Amino acid sequence: MPTNGGSTVVDAYTNLLGFPLHFHGLAMDGAVPPWNRYGGKGIYFSTTNELKSHRLSLVRVTDEKGKAVSSNGASSSAKEWTYNLTLSNDVKIIDVTVALHHSRYVEFEAQPTPATNESRRR
Repeated sequence: MPTNGGSTVVDAYTNLLGFPLHFHGLAMDGAVPPWNRYGGKGIYFSTTNELKSHRLSLVRVTDEKGKAVSSNGASSSAKEWTYNLTLSNDVKIIDVTVALHHSRYVEFEAQPTPATNESRRR
């Protein structure tokens, strides 16, 4: 784990569903890592192919004791993702799980109706 203002380069690669996925590393507040960075404490991924019908999701992050590390936001573009993490100073190792899956779209239609006194009590 890097110290404040630092970053750790991981440079891990895999291929998920035909998309080459690159895990760049982890940056702490104030770091200027060697990859494009959106800001905050975070882990950084990219792919060479634009994910038009897929989505990359952060499934879980745990520390070396198996304790969950929370994510407090994310940023993305067509080919890059940043997941901001809430890290305590005693964390030394993190285990990261991501999922690449098809995007699913659902359309809802609703017709508003005037509220009645009965519906307001619920």
